[in-house]
Amino acid sequence: MITIYNYTTQRNKVFIKGKNAISLKKELFEKRGNQCYLCNRGFELNRLELEHKVPVILGGHLFDNNNIALVCIKCHNEKTLQDKLIIKRLRDLHIIWGEYQMFSIYPISQLKEIYLLLKEGGRLYKIWANGIYGIDYQQILQHSNRNELEEEKNE
Repeated sequence: MITIYNYTTQRNKVFIKGKNAISLKKELFEKRGNQCYLCNRGFELNRLELEHKVPVILGGHLFDNNNIALVCIKCHNEKTLQDKLIIKRLRDLHIIWGEYQMFSIYPISQLKEIYLLLKEGGRLYKIWANGIYGIDYQQILQHSNRNELEEEKNE
């Protein structure tokens, strides 16, 4: 028997008197400063946006300060695109389905882990494509198992 986990993306919308996106943004700006969470560059408050580290649809909490960060507009757009691609991948693999009422074969805690692994994979792909610290990708290949396979062929 397969277990299907059912949850709503609206589950964590807790409204606290006096709390809204604007007040939360100002509060984070005062506590954490003016740096973008992703690129670490400094910006004025009006150039920063709220970003969920783990998307709400994958179990990230809507108002939890540990799941919210300030990001610049450029980084926000890039991360949102990356998140949409990961969510599409999870839907295509039938790991999640539904809209406001979500279903999954994994509990929310594992969905968060899967998201973080897929997100990390995207970062590794960027490193592979661009090189580490400007080093050519051919040098990255030297650290893969391809060298071992080539050595076996030569023996």
